[in-house]
Amino acid sequence: MAIMNFLLDIRNAAIANAVIVVFHIYIAFAVEGGVSLLLSFRLVS
Repeated sequence: MAIMNFLLDIRNAAIANAVIVVFHIYIAFAVEGGVSLLLSFRLVS
């Protein structure tokens, strides 16, 4: 049972990370265009 909770936590963290990354890229495009997008990828990876 603890293993299932652990796996669910990992899944939830992965989903949250994906949402943050997508949001970050969207903001970069909306605010400054391509230059900021490249900076975003540097920060994230």
